[in-house]
Formats: sequence, C-alpha cells, structure tokens
Amino acid sequence: LVPAAIAFYGSLSLPEAPAAFERALCLAAAACFALLTAYQMDNQSDGVLLTALLIAVSMPILLGAQTRLLDELARALIIAGVYMTVLAVRQKTVLVAYLSTAAFALAGTAGLFAAFAGLGAGVGALLLSPKRKRGGWTLAAVLMAALPVAVWFGARLFLTEGNPLFAGNAAVLGEFAVIIRVHLLRALAVGVLLLAIRFFIKREDTAIPVLLALAGCAAARLLPFLSAPEVWADAMLLCALAGTGVAKIAR
Repeated sequence: LVPAAIAFYGSLSLPEAPAAFERALCLAAAACFALLTAYQMDNQSDGVLLTALLIAVSMPILLGAQTRLLDELARALIIAGVYMTVLAVRQKTVLVAYLSTAAFALAGTAGLFAAFAGLGAGVGALLLSPKRKRGGWTLAAVLMAALPVAVWFGARLFLTEGNPLFAGNAAVLGEFAVIIRVHLLRALAVGVLLLAIRFFIKREDTAIPVLLALAGCAAARLLPFLSAPEVWADAMLLCALAGTGVAKIAR
C-alpha cells in the first residue's frame, strides 16, 4: 500500500508537472524494494509493517529533497541491487547475484556513488557465499563494483546537461518535514542499534549485505572529490534495518 500511495500522490501533479510524477514513481519503486528487503531479513509481518511505517514518515522529507530525477532513479536501482543481493545470499543462488550487478550498473549513470554501494553489497555476498562455489560469487562481487564505473564513463559521453534526467526537484520541504528530520534520524539510529544488539544474540546473515552497502555509501561521502547524495538517499535501507531490528528485539 505504501508504494501505491506514493505513486498516487505523484499522479496528483499530472498533467501540470509530469517530472514530479516520474520522481514519485522512482520513490515508489525504491519503497517497494526496501519492503521486499525487509521481508527477506524478517519473515514476520511486524518487521515489514514497521519498515512501511518508517518509510511513510520519511516521505515528506524525500519528496521535498533537492535531488535530480537521475538521483531518484539511481536510488531505486541501488535498493533493487541490494534486495537481489540479499535474496541471492538467502537462497544461495549466484544467478540472482548476477542480476543485481545489472541494477548497480544502471545506477552508475548518476555517478560513482553506485560503485561504492555495489562494492559493499558485493563484499557482503562474497563473505556469505558457499566456499565450494566462491569463484562465481567473486566474479559477481567484482562486477557489482566495476560495472557502475564503466557505465558512469559511458553516461558522461552520451548524457548531455539538457537531458530531462538532470531536472531538479521543484518541490520544497514543508514545515512538517523540517520538524521530523532530526527525530526520524534518531528513530532510525535506535532501530539500527537494536539490530546491532541482535547480532550478539543471533547471527543475522541477511542484514550483512545491507549494512556493508550502507558502509560503502558512507565511505563515498568521505571522499572530497566524489559527488555523493546526502544521507537521506540511504533512508529507505535504514528504514528496513531499523524496522526489522526493532521487531526482532521486541519478539
């Protein structure tokens, strides 16, 4: 229901602002993959429900973020890549890991930020891969980090500044979004902390690719020469971690 609600909200801007509808569709796709990721990390409905609630609360902030349409598309593709990596780890199927490389590669059109996310997810998949089939998993991990770089070079040659994908967001943050920004970050931090505590109780393999992908995103922001989106680009993956962390500790 949350992705459908986001798409419906975006459709209200038609036909006056089609770009706003396209941005809403990207956010809806990102929310859908974030919820699927939460489902893979926690089969119980309460973890997915908490994730959906956190995503719903974060929507006023994300809808008003000053990002390009290309950045929103890259966010959806990165979360899709992380989801497929988690799915591959859980099912022990390297073919799904290769599918995730396509998502990270396409996200590379927005910049090298996707390569760092793919690097983290690839390392997580490699750490949890079966030892007898590690060769195929190693290749998939390398492609997750290398393909976004190749696509980025190609995008610089073929995408011009006048392309609609570079259009900025015409919306601005509302008063409610400004008020809840800090409180939502605190809630996400508490949820991730609870998931970390859960690691001391029981090993959580499916959360490792998500955590390492976020670590890769954080590392990209530390490089001064790299253009990286603000921390709210990771909000939906943080919602998935926080929602499942709170649910598992509560049980």
